[in-house]
Amino acid sequence: MWEKMKKIIIGFGSFIILNIYFNASTHFISNSIMQFFCLLLFFPIASYIARINGLHGLKGLGVIKSHNWLKHFIVSFLEGACC
Repeated sequence: MWEKMKKIIIGFGSFIILNIYFNASTHFISNSIMQFFCLLLFFPIASYIARINGLHGLKGLGVIKSHNWLKHFIVSFLEGACC
């Protein structure tokens, strides 16, 4: 029972850390280029934290590369740019 509670606490703490990092890097840094690099660093940090939690990196979080990844990336990028 304590082992499950420990995993829940570590998982919740990891979520809080990633949430604070993402929001702080976009809110408190005014330089757009630095914001971009901080956001790029989010994925390696998320992968490392997932491995600490016993998952297999980003794949354990559901981020996988499919055979249509480029098409999906272009469509999502264009949607975001239009908004």
